[in-house]
Amino acid sequence: MRRHCSTTTTSAAWWNSRHPCGHRHRHGIIQSNARVGCCLSGMTAPLTLNVRSIHRTLQRATADYFRTLGIDQSFTISSSSLKSKYRHLMKDLHPDRHADLSQEDKSQKSLEATNVTRAYSVINNPLSRALHLLDLWGASIDESNNSIIDPKCLLRVMEMREAVEQASTDEQLKPLLQSCQSKQKEVIDALTIAFREKKVEDAKYLTASLQYWSKIEERIRDKISSI
Repeated sequence: MRRHCSTTTTSAAWWNSRHPCGHRHRHGIIQSNARVGCCLSGMTAPLTLNVRSIHRTLQRATADYFRTLGIDQSFTISSSSLKSKYRHLMKDLHPDRHADLSQEDKSQKSLEATNVTRAYSVINNPLSRALHLLDLWGASIDESNNSIIDPKCLLRVMEMREAVEQASTDEQLKPLLQSCQSKQKEVIDALTIAFREKKVEDAKYLTASLQYWSKIEERIRDKISSI
């Protein structure tokens, strides 16, 4: 297999139309690792996970998040179908539908809603979805594992990181961000093949390299927002 050194987007996400719960939101942007309440429905919005919060979330995982959402284990996911599934589950778990239940049963429904929200946040993100699949396959990788990364890929990562740290204006940072993003489809396509063909070592390599590039993208976005 030809190995790719690529990226994905895991930082801030724009919610400028409709929230997955089906209601319109007035929130402009949901920051990484933030928990935002749905202003119109009372439900909790899905988390937008950065690399570190992805690992914290998966470390707490005690369930198969694919099963939580009622979908098959697969890296290939339709975003629209996943969002529709999430909205359907959250509609059934909405507090207004369970107003007559006992407090204990209400608490159980609230816990189920929290689990569904966490599952959606993990499965909706390509990096956390890949990490979760590897966990379920008994082939976990941690946040700092670089032993499975090709040295040439690590060199590219180090060069990009150095360029990011030296950049001091939006004009310098935006091309670096575009350079990272241009490789997103490449790595996701490669991961799709690796997971479909059950090539665990290839999937581990690609997921680890995706993780490194994601960290760089987060750093670029942080610098752009602070300038």
